[in-house]
Amino acid sequence: MYHPWRALRHLGEAVTMAIEPTVGNKPAWYSPAHEHVSIRPGLLQVERRCALAHELAHRDLEHTGQCRYPDATRQTARQEKAADHLAARRLILLPDLIDALCWSDEPAEVADCLWVTERFLQARIDNLYGGEVAIVRQALTAKLGGA
Repeated sequence: MYHPWRALRHLGEAVTMAIEPTVGNKPAWYSPAHEHVSIRPGLLQVERRCALAHELAHRDLEHTGQCRYPDATRQTARQEKAADHLAARRLILLPDLIDALCWSDEPAEVADCLWVTERFLQARIDNLYGGEVAIVRQALTAKLGGA
């Protein structure tokens, strides 16, 4: 299981993190210039876990916060989506996803079982590779056929 807190600790002093007000009151914020992650106070543990994973994904994807294209809004949306996808893939391993989906088909229950928010559950499901989709279908078919 991916532990964003351990990932942060392994970075040592390269990246700092604090529970503090964030830019735009977002759940979290990564400043590439300062190598600093801010996490908004008051979030639930699962929300902090997902927020930190998302911000570390921005770092690993080398998102600089600088616009490279004339359409800054689209660039920002692409970067947010890419960070969500990477964080979700790290947080939710395929065998764990299959187990959770065999247990329930309610998104809130599945997300709770996987210790992620529904947003990250949806990001993981939306970005399954073709082979992963086949594996999930086969596992769910076997579960439903054996029930």
